[in-house]
Amino acid sequence: ILGWTKFIKKPNNNFNKHLVSYGFALFYTIILIGSNNTSVVTYVIPMVIAITVYRDIKYSAEICICIVIENIIFSFLYYNGTLNAQSNLEQILLQLLIITLTCICGVYVSFINLHISNEKLKSINNQKNTLTDMIKKITTKSHNISDKVTEIEGKMNILETSSIDTKNSMAEVKTGSTNTADAVQNQLIKTDEIQEHIKTVKSASETI
Repeated sequence: ILGWTKFIKKPNNNFNKHLVSYGFALFYTIILIGSNNTSVVTYVIPMVIAITVYRDIKYSAEICICIVIENIIFSFLYYNGTLNAQSNLEQILLQLLIITLTCICGVYVSFINLHISNEKLKSINNQKNTLTDMIKKITTKSHNISDKVTEIEGKMNILETSSIDTKNSMAEVKTGSTNTADAVQNQLIKTDEIQEHIKTVKSASETI
């Protein structure tokens, strides 16, 4: 209950697993000492399974070694009649073997869980790196496109300026053409006037 309460308050606290493990170890030891039945050694199996979720091989190995040593001591005392029970060597050895194999499996499961977690973490990191590279490429392409758009915009501005200059130049040419036409018209008028004067001079010459 205390371990569960601590877990709810702070799930990532590493003290939780020690609290549960040591608390169960105390409970298990009291049962071994106070029981006259060798079957109580199997009570530790759920604990061996439970600590595998922490994926801590060293921690699982330490707990399992302590469990095996404790069961060896219990089996020795039980066989020698210290615990006031009937000695059954075959049953004691069988249960000790079961506990030992269970502890070995528990350590192995912790190793497998750790390996799977590392593989998943490696896969996640690879996907993260791939996604990061993809984002970098997209960002680079976006910057290139942005630069091209800016360049095109600059050329369009230059083209617009050139178009305005051309329009102004055409307007000036038009104005110049109009002025030229007016000048030619005036010149024609002057030429007609000169011809009239020539006629007048000729007539006057003939009269003289």
